[in-house]
Amino acid sequence: MKDPTTTPPAMPRIPALPEISVNIICPNCRLASQVQGKGPVLDFHCGFCRVPVTARIFPGLSRGNVPVPPGIPAGDGDATCQFFPEVTAEVICDECGCFMSQRAAAEWGEKTLCLPCLHRLREEKSDTEFRAGLKIWDNRALGLLALLPFTLFTAPAALFILLKFRKEPKSWIPRSSLRWWIALCLTITVLLGWTALVVIWIAMLTRELS
Repeated sequence: MKDPTTTPPAMPRIPALPEISVNIICPNCRLASQVQGKGPVLDFHCGFCRVPVTARIFPGLSRGNVPVPPGIPAGDGDATCQFFPEVTAEVICDECGCFMSQRAAAEWGEKTLCLPCLHRLREEKSDTEFRAGLKIWDNRALGLLALLPFTLFTAPAALFILLKFRKEPKSWIPRSSLRWWIALCLTITVLLGWTALVVIWIAMLTRELS
């Protein structure tokens, strides 16, 4: 028999979801509206076409900075990882917006990407922000000029490299364009020198033949 004076144990208090502000695109007119609420379901009317919209917010957007253990098995109604459907989605790809777990996510700088997006940005789009390596073209031009016996052929190649890739990033570390200008001036000087030698040689040959 229970003692009526016994105080029942206190139930754990569930913290309220923080209020969030998200941009939601209306499925009818494609207008983006900023909506505020506590989720996980937000109901609003589009500010342009007045169509009622119901949006279910990804739980990761409403939990704030509360850490979540990775690899939690997905339950009914949970957002699942696109690449591992058996686990709960924990993050969103900053490029394509797909839901994924930490197991499928790649951190690159300040962005969280799925592996297909990382491959596309690095290999297909050749995005300078995601390159694994960077070619320093002004150094290559100077290297061609260092081949002194062959500068008649390497100097035009160096000039071509300097002009074609003048807008490419010069290095991972920010630096001035002084080295590029030095390489350009040396290349033009070498080309003018070779041009003068060729003109003098042609003039001497013409004089000998006459």
